[in-house]
Amino acid sequence: MNDELQQWMNVYESESTRAADEHCDRLFLNKPKGYRAIAPTGTISILAGTTGGIEPIYAVAYRRRYLADGTRWKYQFVVDATAQALIDKGINPDDIETATDLPFYKRIEFQRDIQRYVDHGSSSTLNAPKWGSPQNNEDTLDYFADTVIEMATPGEDGVYVKGIAPYPDEGRGGQPVTAVSYKEAHSKKGVVYEDNSEQQCLSGVCNS
Repeated sequence: MNDELQQWMNVYESESTRAADEHCDRLFLNKPKGYRAIAPTGTISILAGTTGGIEPIYAVAYRRRYLADGTRWKYQFVVDATAQALIDKGINPDDIETATDLPFYKRIEFQRDIQRYVDHGSSSTLNAPKWGSPQNNEDTLDYFADTVIEMATPGEDGVYVKGIAPYPDEGRGGQPVTAVSYKEAHSKKGVVYEDNSEQQCLSGVCNS
């Protein structure tokens, strides 16, 4: 949370409250218990050219696996639209921070800071490196657990992280999205591939 974002979050908080109260007074409605609960997810985030909610982009580029015609698994290489917009402005793809390379404590701290301005509970999928990697192994478990406990404990202002779901890379078989390099995805963009790397399993959970 930097100073500029904090200023805009204060504007968001005050203006959403003012507009909602004005609307309720004009129509003789009860004022809502929560004013700020809708994040720019899904279509809204696409139209706005932003990430969905408080999440960073998953990866600059990724391989997306999907089921076609209910019978065959296929995959395509995708460049994230928000990342591409930055790249088109001259940003180096390697300089864009994503969910796959941001330290987990930064993600949790940011979620807690955003929670100060949200009436309802915000939730986040915490993408983590695969188990056994230098950033996610037996030696890092205690630090991770201590950080989650600290952020999930109400502070003096009563703010705390209310919903978090850790998901390590390759944490399940048939993972639908896997990060790849920008160079690889850009060179293969638009091509549909048959996924013959494993037995076709319609549940989407393979080798589990």
